[in-house]
Amino acid sequence: MVAVAFAAGAWLSSLIVLYRDFRHTLSFLIQFWLYVTPVVYPASVVEGDWQWLFFANPMAGVVEGFRWALLAGPSPPVEALASAVMAVLLLVTGIAYFRRVERKLADRI
Repeated sequence: MVAVAFAAGAWLSSLIVLYRDFRHTLSFLIQFWLYVTPVVYPASVVEGDWQWLFFANPMAGVVEGFRWALLAGPSPPVEALASAVMAVLLLVTGIAYFRRVERKLADRI
């Protein structure tokens, strides 16, 4: 969860500074992310071959893990490891992008 939050912060902070209109689309992206993350519904709704794609969302594994730990629900499937892989990928690319554009950020602010 911390890795996803840090990765989102790295990506969004640099994108919002470089592209001023991006902050207007941010509310739509957050709302879309809420709907594709299994907050209200369990991940067991998605079955079969589509579950790996469902767990490509880095927060899906986190929410399912919290549901398992706090509500004594069913344990997350093996496909939930895809969330951890995506979180690490998002973190690495977010840090790399931020490092690449950080010299431009001070000029834009």
